[in-house]
Amino acid sequence: MEVGGAGLAPFLELWANTRGTANVRGLAPINDSPLYLITTNPTVKSVQDLIPSGRIAVPAPGSIQGLFLRMLADREHGNARHLDAAMVSMTSVDTMKALGAGDSSLSAYVASIPFNQTAMTLPGAREIANSFEFTGGPHTLVSLFVTEKFKTGNPKTVAALAAAIDDAVAFIKANPAETAEIFAAASKGGTPPARVMEILARKDVTYTTTPHGTMTFATFMSKLGLLKTLPATWKDVYWEALHERDGS
Repeated sequence: MEVGGAGLAPFLELWANTRGTANVRGLAPINDSPLYLITTNPTVKSVQDLIPSGRIAVPAPGSIQGLFLRMLADREHGNARHLDAAMVSMTSVDTMKALGAGDSSLSAYVASIPFNQTAMTLPGAREIANSFEFTGGPHTLVSLFVTEKFKTGNPKTVAALAAAIDDAVAFIKANPAETAEIFAAASKGGTPPARVMEILARKDVTYTTTPHGTMTFATFMSKLGLLKTLPATWKDVYWEALHERDGS
């Protein structure tokens, strides 16, 4: 694979694992969006109520959702891996089906937009942690990346792709209603425009190609031994076209 996209945590791991080989770096983030720890279990009032024998849904332990849960465990339990045994790998669709069916065996769910909105409509649903509040500010959720070989061999294509992402972000900000219609049409009726507008109207979700929170997550991953190399700065992780931006 020469071009791809991933959540911030697996992207950082890919960057570290390909240093000296494929040399993957970020071409552009696409959004700042928080993660939400949500529960429908009446016995769970806070992160401290979560126990290793419970079940906490995440897409995968190595996902940014799994990393956020480890950050919470580190702060609230004094051990980042305290809740590792509780993590169960489930897609957001399967998690929503389980919660909607009243599966009481799930203690909590680490959700991203838009699934958090659906989860919060379930009976008894409560948000008990938010990654923006935890890290002290916005952070990138998803980044697009390219290998050094692809970038070097296809400079015009890479520049055009980066420009197209910037244009798309600008269009979303300037034309939310039209954006909602375009997305709804592309989803072939799966997501109505009104639903897209709900997401675009959220104050905690920003479409941006400037990296944020990179070093917060990288430093924690390095602490856990999940990164072979800790970047000295966020600029190590992204290609030079972004280096003049006010990133972090």
